[in-house]
Amino acid sequence: MSAAPSRSWGSYSSRRQSASSCPTRCWIASQRSGRPPASTWTNASEAGGYSPAGTSSCPSAGRRGWRVPTFSADYLARLAGATGFRSDTLEKVLRLGRVLDQVGRHPFLGERLALKGGTALNLFFGAQAPRLSVDLDFNYVRPVERDEMLREKEEIERALGLVAEGDGYRLQWGAREHAGRKTYLHYRNALGTPDRIELDVNYLYRVSLQPVLVEEGWTPDPDFPFRARLVGLEETLAGKLLALVDRGAPRDLYDAVGLAKGRWPHDGARLRRLFVVLSAGLDRPLPTYEMPHRASLSHAELEEALVPVLRGNVHPQRDALTAALAPVMTDLATHSDPEKAYIERIQWGEFQPELVVEDEPELLERVRRHPMLLWKAENGRKRRRPDRAGG
Repeated sequence: MSAAPSRSWGSYSSRRQSASSCPTRCWIASQRSGRPPASTWTNASEAGGYSPAGTSSCPSAGRRGWRVPTFSADYLARLAGATGFRSDTLEKVLRLGRVLDQVGRHPFLGERLALKGGTALNLFFGAQAPRLSVDLDFNYVRPVERDEMLREKEEIERALGLVAEGDGYRLQWGAREHAGRKTYLHYRNALGTPDRIELDVNYLYRVSLQPVLVEEGWTPDPDFPFRARLVGLEETLAGKLLALVDRGAPRDLYDAVGLAKGRWPHDGARLRRLFVVLSAGLDRPLPTYEMPHRASLSHAELEEALVPVLRGNVHPQRDALTAALAPVMTDLATHSDPEKAYIERIQWGEFQPELVVEDEPELLERVRRHPMLLWKAENGRKRRRPDRAGG
């Protein structure tokens, strides 16, 4: 079999760049020239101008001369036939993968953002993509003080905006929140339907509790490979379980069932510690949440949320999913005395993570510096604690 043609992530034309020290502009200029910048990873074979059959670049109307990758309906239909996924969702994955790859190669963004959530689990940690995921959830992962984070936050948003506009997306910024804010990348898909990719950066989780990984992602077309920096597996799984407890969305439920079925081999003890420690980020104490969660979720709700991201031969059944999840939820709802003490005390500003993670000194040191947990404890100290009798 002959080798696949070399590919190019910089095969579109850039608009004229003004002189600037901004690393994003330097990055885009390097893409224009075909020479890789001083990025976080490089591949010499990527200097070519190859575009797989069924794809092209075209000027994006109203985007000041950018050239944008597009995908033909026939090309996407072939991918849909080969993978079993819907063509519009596959197009979004291809676009998402390109954004991820460019973020990872970016000389400023690449060392500061790590992917987490459903996309990390299903496109990177999940063999053969058990489901597709179409959002980008990042942690800012530089363990710096708040003032430096705020200075870099502005540059990160500017860099993300330029990268996205470079691929012709119309940007919509969400409201600023304490942890960060969302960005929506709007485009018109191959069917002519308006669509968007949701991108979120969280700045409160900037102390990673596990080493950041670099992995190749699942792609429907080998000619469109991509990679990304990822939050560690157990930390990502803990976040997914906490999302299930907090919001109980159908995709959280589906992923948690995958965990129950052994889809992601992991360190169970570490996952438990991270789940309990990070539960402090919930709006109220973990034991006050109803588990099993969302037992009343209707079959219609499940289908509406899951069918677009599952293979055509996979049909989610509410009763089967909730039954498979029951042992996991029962375990999450059962807490040891040290876990109960940690959960209770941090509500009132007493931050004692050693109650949960004393067996892992390195992890304990990271937990003690975690901005979200420190912020939670600080807020807890401002509240009036009820009578501690018996506690």
